[in-house]
Amino acid sequence: MEEKLEQTEYRQGIISYINGQENIDRKSKSLEDTQVYSGDIYPYVLKKFKDVYKAETVNEIPIVSTINVSEKVINSAASIYKDAPERNFHEVSGEQAETLDAVYNDMWFDTKMLSANRYFKLQKQTHVIVLPKAEKLQARILKQHQLDVIPFSNDPEAGEVYILTGFDKSLSTLRTEAGNGIDEPIADEDDYKASITRHVVWSKNYHFVMDGRGAIISGEDVANPIGMIPIVEISEDKDMEYFIQFVNNDTKFTVEYNEALSNQALVVKMQGFSQAVMMAPEGLMPSSVTVGPNKILKIITDGNLEGEVDFKFVNPGSDLAGVQSHTESLLSQYLSSKGLDANAITGNASNSAGHASGVSKLLAMVERFEASKDDLARFEQAEKNLFKVVRAWLNDAQEVLDEKYTIGNLSDNSSLSVQYKEPTAVMSEVETLDVIERKLDMGLISRVEAIAKDRNITVEQAEEVANGIEETEVLEERSIAEV
Repeated sequence: MEEKLEQTEYRQGIISYINGQENIDRKSKSLEDTQVYSGDIYPYVLKKFKDVYKAETVNEIPIVSTINVSEKVINSAASIYKDAPERNFHEVSGEQAETLDAVYNDMWFDTKMLSANRYFKLQKQTHVIVLPKAEKLQARILKQHQLDVIPFSNDPEAGEVYILTGFDKSLSTLRTEAGNGIDEPIADEDDYKASITRHVVWSKNYHFVMDGRGAIISGEDVANPIGMIPIVEISEDKDMEYFIQFVNNDTKFTVEYNEALSNQALVVKMQGFSQAVMMAPEGLMPSSVTVGPNKILKIITDGNLEGEVDFKFVNPGSDLAGVQSHTESLLSQYLSSKGLDANAITGNASNSAGHASGVSKLLAMVERFEASKDDLARFEQAEKNLFKVVRAWLNDAQEVLDEKYTIGNLSDNSSLSVQYKEPTAVMSEVETLDVIERKLDMGLISRVEAIAKDRNITVEQAEEVANGIEETEVLEERSIAEV
C-alpha cells in the first residue's frame, strides 16, 4: 500500500480522512488534553457554563481557570526521567561513544524524554521524532492532534504511513473562545486554505511534503533518505486500532474542578454584597436612587395611593464554608483515587506534604517509582528504537550535520542499554547523628571514625579534627581552673 503514495488520488483520499469529522473529534480531544495540561483551561470551563446558561448569565460568573490538577497529577506520575538515566553504547569504539554522548547531550535528550513520559501518562500514547536541524539532530515530542497515521492493512495497531499536520484549534468541538457567544462559521474548505496547508509525510521508503489538495510541493525526490520512519511510538496496550481511545479523567476532572471553584466564587461574589430592595406604588417609585453613607434617601408617601413604600437591604445566607468544604472534598477524593497525596494540592494553608524524615521521603520515592515501574520496559524499548533512528541519521545524512558529529559508520550490531535510577535512602541530619551516637555508645566505632562519618571526611582528616577538639577542650579546662 505504501507505493500508492505516488498516486494523486490516494493522497487526496488521505486528505479527506484527515479532514473527516471522526478524525477532527479525535484531535479535539487531544487538543483539550494538552491545553488543559499546559494551563489553557479557560475555554473549556467557559464552554461548560455556556452549555447550561444564557450568555448574559455566563458574563456574571467569575470563571476560575488557574488550578491545574492535571499538571500536578501527570507530573507526579511521570517520574522515570526526573533523574537522568545512565546510557551505555555497545559495539562502538571509544571515539564513537564520545560522539554519541555529544549527540544525545546536544539533543537535550533527557529533557525530551521527560516530556515524552508526561505526555504518555497524559494520553497513554505519544510519539518522538528525531530529525536533523541546524546541523545537529533534534528530538521532538509529537502530540496526538499533530499526527495522522495510516496503519498496515493486516495490522491496524502498527503505522505504515505517518503524516504530520498542524491542527487548527478553531476546528475543535470541545472548546469555546471568549467572544460574543455566537457560533461563527469555521473551517471553510476553500482553495486558499487548501493551498497553504502543509502535510509532512513519512513512510519507510517515502518522504515528502504535500499541500491540502494532495499535491507534492517538496520536489521530485520523494525517497526517504534513511530508509526508516524517524518516528518512535510509546503506548499502552491497544485494542485493534492505532490510536488509543479513552476518557481522560485527569482532563475531565480539572475542568470540572475549576467549574466547581467558579460556582464557589459566584457564591462569594453574591454573598459579598447586600441586595437593595425598594417597594412602592408605581406613582411613587423614584426614577433613580442614590444610596451612600453621606446621602439621605427620601421616600414620599401619598395617602391617596394604595400600597406600602419600603426600602431595605437583603442579606444572603449562603453556606460558604459548606461550599468550600465540598470542593476540597472533591479534590481530596480525586487525588486519593490516583494514588497521590491528598495534600499535593490543598486549599488549606496549614496542610503540607513535607517529609519529616529521610525514611518517609524514601517511602514517597519508592511509591513514586513503583507507580511508573510498568512503564520502564516501554521506555527502554523506545530508547533502543530511537537509537536506531539516531544511528541511521548519523550513517546516512552526515552531510547535513556539523563536522563534530562525524562518527564513521556505526555497525548494525551497535546498540544502546539504559539503566534507570532507583530511589535511595536519604537520611536527615538528626537521623544521621542519632545513628553515629548509638554506634559510638555501643563501641562499634571510635571517636575519630564518628567524626569522619559526621563530616564525610577521611579517617586521617578526622584525626586532625579530633586533635584540634582535644586541644580546645584542654585550653578551656585551664581557663576555668585559673578563674
